[in-house]
Amino acid sequence: MLAKLIVLDLKIYGKMLWKPLSICLLVLIASISAAGSSLYSIALIAGLFSLLVAGGFILYVMISHYARHFYGDQGYLIHTLPVTPAQRLWAKFISGFLLYIVAALILLSGAYFLMRTALGEAYDNFIKLGGLKIIVNYVGTPGLLLFLGIILFMYLGLFANYSLSISLGMNKHLQRFRSGGIAIVFIAIFAVQQLVNFISQKVPLSLRIFLNPRWYKMMEIVTQAPNIYEEPLRHHGIPSATVYTDIGLFSLFYSLAFLVISFVLVHRELKRINLR
Repeated sequence: MLAKLIVLDLKIYGKMLWKPLSICLLVLIASISAAGSSLYSIALIAGLFSLLVAGGFILYVMISHYARHFYGDQGYLIHTLPVTPAQRLWAKFISGFLLYIVAALILLSGAYFLMRTALGEAYDNFIKLGGLKIIVNYVGTPGLLLFLGIILFMYLGLFANYSLSISLGMNKHLQRFRSGGIAIVFIAIFAVQQLVNFISQKVPLSLRIFLNPRWYKMMEIVTQAPNIYEEPLRHHGIPSATVYTDIGLFSLFYSLAFLVISFVLVHRELKRINLR
């Protein structure tokens, strides 16, 4: 039944998105075609705008579909199916993640082709000189893993934020405010997150991730406030540099705890939904 719920969500996503995404795709193709001409600046702006609009539509569909299927008239059928609240929640999580990956691929590939056409010979010379290979070798596996981790963690944070905001904002205490209840919860979550980030910047305890694969380790815990730094070194006599980025442990622990608490609270609220 979980697979059927995921397929149902994906079908609904497709029905809601194919028209706006088709329009955005046509605008992007036209922008890419004109990016190599004298109108490249206008084409570049139009192409980037179409990508932003496409991303906005995808985000809107993801959030609105979650709210409608749990708290709208369309949700009545979902709640009468022989599935548990956990299965309903996991279905939304997995289908949303698949849509998130598709959106990321669309936005990244669209931006790549647009910039490649706009840069023209400059991009070709950059590739011929091995610029891309230098960047990949410099960042290496730690940088790639960090990038993939950020992509994954961004979705986890996104899903936790909007699912918790909708579920708590539509419970029996705040549902009389309708969308205002959701806004109240979202603002409260955002305010707490900003406070945690501020405190984390002041706490001298961070997880340091080294991006240069020639460095002797990938990560370590340091007694310093979060920082991004580059310092020159010599590795086996070869001029090199170590680049690292710090993540505040206080903020990291809060984020992990927030994900768990969000899932527990949302699951509890889904069990309490009254079909009447």
